[in-house]
Amino acid sequence: MLNQNQTAMYKVYRYEDENGVGPYWTDIDEEFGTFLAKKHRNNPRTPNPVADGLADACRLITDIYAGEFLFGCDSVKLLKKWFRGFNKTLKRKNFVIVEYVVPNKFSGISGKQCVFDKNQCIERNVII
Repeated sequence: MLNQNQTAMYKVYRYEDENGVGPYWTDIDEEFGTFLAKKHRNNPRTPNPVADGLADACRLITDIYAGEFLFGCDSVKLLKKWFRGFNKTLKRKNFVIVEYVVPNKFSGISGKQCVFDKNQCIERNVII
C-alpha cells in the first residue's frame, strides 16, 4: 500500500538503437525497419496501436500533456515475444533493450504492449 508521499512506478522495456530510436523508425538501418514494420503490420500477434486501443492514449500524451509517446512492453519476456524471430537480428544490428521507469503508462487491450510519455521518464537504463 502506498502512502500519500509515494507514487506508483512502472517499468517498460523496449529495443532502441544508439540514438534511442526503436527498430521500426531507426535511421541506422531503414531497410530493416521497413521490413520489420511490414512483417508486424496486420498481424494479430503484434497489433497496431489503433487495434490495441491505444490511439486515445497517444492523443492524450501529445495533445494534453505535449509529450512524446513511446511504445514498449511490461517485461523483457513480452518484448522478446513481440519480436520473436528477430531478437538475434536486433542484437546483431546493435539494438539494446532499455528499461524505462515511468509514473504512468497505458496498456493495450492485448496486454502485449503499452505506451508512455518519454518526457515523464524517471529513469532510463540499458539492461541488455
